[in-house]
Amino acid sequence: MNRSKISLLGLKLDECDLLYCLLPNEIMYCDVGGIKDYPEGQYVSQRCNLIQPKDGEAENKDDPTTFSLQDRTAFLAWLHQRNLTYSMFQRVRAKTAPFKYFIPFPKDSTLSGRVVSLDPVRMKRGATAGTIIVDSGLINLENPAPGQPGVKDMQGVKVTFHRTNFWVFGRKMAKADLTYLIQPNHRVLLECSEISPQEREHYSTLPANIQYRATIVWVGPARPRNDRDDPNRNDVSIFDWLAKRGLNISQFNKLVEGGMPPHNPMELDHRNFYLPPEKGSGGPNTEIMNDIASPELMPVLRHGPVMAHILDTAMSCTGPSDPRLYHLLENDTMAQAAHHVSEALKCAINYYREKNTTIGGGYGPRGPGGMAPKRGFENFRGAPNKRARSGYGFR
Repeated sequence: MNRSKISLLGLKLDECDLLYCLLPNEIMYCDVGGIKDYPEGQYVSQRCNLIQPKDGEAENKDDPTTFSLQDRTAFLAWLHQRNLTYSMFQRVRAKTAPFKYFIPFPKDSTLSGRVVSLDPVRMKRGATAGTIIVDSGLINLENPAPGQPGVKDMQGVKVTFHRTNFWVFGRKMAKADLTYLIQPNHRVLLECSEISPQEREHYSTLPANIQYRATIVWVGPARPRNDRDDPNRNDVSIFDWLAKRGLNISQFNKLVEGGMPPHNPMELDHRNFYLPPEKGSGGPNTEIMNDIASPELMPVLRHGPVMAHILDTAMSCTGPSDPRLYHLLENDTMAQAAHHVSEALKCAINYYREKNTTIGGGYGPRGPGGMAPKRGFENFRGAPNKRARSGYGFR
């Protein structure tokens, strides 16, 4: 089927956005024919009608006002089913109607699951994908083996998803940094399909150990829809939902449009979930967060005695096979703390290597980023002299 062959009571829809015109399980009246290049039993539509045509119906009509009374009644009923006015239908045909996001037609079953991890953040984009583990639900198998059931229990199966298929209260998250919205074990509803060999070849970043991808994921009272009656749009519980994530509706709208800065990797745990500042810690506001966090606000320092215990045990270990390392991390909080320290130490090692390969053997008081030294720096013992500050190294 191609829209160039579709008509409505003689009105050609060859330039129309079919998201406005077609509903799930839409009934169409088609003339079909075989093609030499098609396998046996497969056909292509030669002509499609959205309302059953009458014998001798004229094609390529342009003015619905010339329809008969019966056709006008059928035409107005067709518009009403799609929440379309006649003026909007004219805009759809003229290709001046507002853009509609694509939402796939509902599948036979909906799965319930939890987001267990996010992919590493990307520069200027944040987290764009992640992994869901299914808690309950069945899917229909397209080609079950002989003697095998036609459905599969998906409990415990991992599903990969991308933000272009993620919806929050009727808003598409195609431009949003998911770390603002998704917390560990965040419950979602989803539909999925098996990853085909062609998809895996085309999208080389698909996880090799995951066999399913989400076709749509949503949070809210109902499956998202592309019409004015979408119940998600008017649900006031979105305000409480956002408040639990430290966001207001203005920030959420900016996030939908890609206007919020992505979170820094140092603010994320080992599964790339955001670690919000603890109350009273003086943590930065998400709206003014920048890529370079000041040292006193680094998440590592929020872990307190837990961090001291991890470091003390790690320093006293004799090597990677020390049995104390097997049970050093007992919960997610300790794992998050260890992740932040390891990332901070990696940065320190990289800076040390750069420093020792730089002519003069140092960054100078401004550091690698060119930041000005704090007041009083010159009075400390061992401060570099003027030649050192000019890039000649310490003397």
